[in-house]
Amino acid sequence: MELDSEMNIEQTDGSSRSADPSDSQTQADRKNLSPPDRKRKPSFLIVGLVAITVLVGIPLADDFGASFDEPYAAALGSQTVAAYLTMTAPSEFSDNNRWYGPIYSSAREVVTEVVEAIIPRWVTYDVGHYVYFLSLPIAIASLYFIAQRWTSRIAALAATLLFATQPLIFGHAFINPKDTPFLAFFLASIALGLHMVDKMDQRGLWAGSPNNPSTWSEIGDAAKLQFADISWSKKAIFSVLLLLAILFTAELIALQQWIYPGFIQLVRSAYQGQAWAPINRLFSTIAGSGTEVSVELYVNKAGVYFESAKRALSVLSFAPALMVAAIMVVPLARFIQPKGLLRAVLASALALGLASSIRVVAPFAGLIVGVIAILKARKGSLLPLTIYWVIAVIVAYATWPYLWGAPVQRFWESFQAMSGFDQELRVLFDGTVRSSLDMPRNYVPYSLGIQLTEPVLLLAIAGLVIGVDQIVRRSEGWYEKILMGAWALIPLTAAAISPPSSYDNARQYLFILPPIFLFASLAIDALFRAVKSKTTIAVAIVIILLPGILGIVRLHPYEYVYHNSLVGGVSGAFRRYEQDYWLTSYREAIEIVNEEAPLSATVYIWGPWDLA
Repeated sequence: MELDSEMNIEQTDGSSRSADPSDSQTQADRKNLSPPDRKRKPSFLIVGLVAITVLVGIPLADDFGASFDEPYAAALGSQTVAAYLTMTAPSEFSDNNRWYGPIYSSAREVVTEVVEAIIPRWVTYDVGHYVYFLSLPIAIASLYFIAQRWTSRIAALAATLLFATQPLIFGHAFINPKDTPFLAFFLASIALGLHMVDKMDQRGLWAGSPNNPSTWSEIGDAAKLQFADISWSKKAIFSVLLLLAILFTAELIALQQWIYPGFIQLVRSAYQGQAWAPINRLFSTIAGSGTEVSVELYVNKAGVYFESAKRALSVLSFAPALMVAAIMVVPLARFIQPKGLLRAVLASALALGLASSIRVVAPFAGLIVGVIAILKARKGSLLPLTIYWVIAVIVAYATWPYLWGAPVQRFWESFQAMSGFDQELRVLFDGTVRSSLDMPRNYVPYSLGIQLTEPVLLLAIAGLVIGVDQIVRRSEGWYEKILMGAWALIPLTAAAISPPSSYDNARQYLFILPPIFLFASLAIDALFRAVKSKTTIAVAIVIILLPGILGIVRLHPYEYVYHNSLVGGVSGAFRRYEQDYWLTSYREAIEIVNEEAPLSATVYIWGPWDLA
């Protein structure tokens, strides 16, 4: 019954097929309303799909071997938990993990400790696999929310099922500690951000409303009124906190840029007895016979003390800054209308902050949401977006201990390191072993294209044609479709113009896959509206899902090695393209060795032995 009502009521562009004569709104008014404005109720089918996905992961999690990056993620999680216990940022991170946000790795570490005590048969990696897998239900719910803005709910559900049954995505969901969690939280940031925008859009523009400041001058006036209403003692406290925040922040910048080099040079001069006489005497008192020890030892010790002092100053600067932000933002938050917008702002900001604490490129999601908000709500978006970004920054900072010492500098360093990653690896591509720094410019789209099922490719191409037509005709939400396309196109263009080190079948770009399924949903919706028959629609859904489901069943637990018929399937990709590049098959190999090898046999392992 839901299928029939859905198909009879909703059009692809979100307009109503027939108007209620008793409704005071005209047909033209209805066409100007976006789908969320008509208060669509969530489908019980998507709720069921999310619940089933959560349950499916439980019996499957211990089938997978440990992936190559999991030990590094586990180390990052342990260091992050230690940072919270001591409230100090680790001085060093293993390998290049300092460039990655640690929130999901640290969550995995905490959950592992709890679950292992409850389910002893699950080893550490098995628990981790289920924690990683829980990012898939988040992605499923988020993708459905966005898709049903463009299409009927049954088409959105079909597109979401198509996404969830991709062997590439399903396999990575269990073994990937970074890329699938980032895909999920990036997608959730977009979905919750669009929900926030819908709340803004329900009241239209806010300009001129005395209760809804929308320009910087109106916001400034509102802040002055709030400040004028408080007592002089509170004003003094606020002023002191603001001054401390500014001074300590400036001090942190000065410490890193100018004071640290001078401090280290002073230690070297004191070691040689060439510093100011009181400094020389102080050094002699502390070091004793200082020249018997290498100067580098003292330099290293001085660096450790300097980092400790900087972390203390960082806490001293963050606390006043947070209190200032609370004093300024919380009173202004009451100006946010309509009802529910503040909750939407908080939820979307939390998602963006957590996504940023997984991968440094997450603010791109915030930019997409911000542009859509400005286009839809104009000046009415100013205050909510300001609070949105402030809270997102606070969440990212609080959940990423590496940033605590020098947040702006280290965030920028992480962005530069990730965007210009230059690690050289050997990559098998089209039958040839090549350097990861010398891959073809189409490596990313080609690698992803040959690992998606054939229905996805066909539907995405057809949906793109439909989407372009709607954009040209400026149908409802046309700019939203442009920005969803930019979500995939901008990273692909950047990878083609200035390719970083490319390897592992472009798994780092999994987060750009959702737009492919969003445009595929347009083609699915057009197909369903053309056939109309419930039986035919059910058959069509089975046909488009079948390749992915068969791939999952046949390849389990190595779903992520899936290749489609464009390269001859998995067998055709053998020794032509990378397959089990994360060595998850080591687990099964060692299980066979344990069964076959005699007691006390010597076993030689090629590669990372800790995965076996």
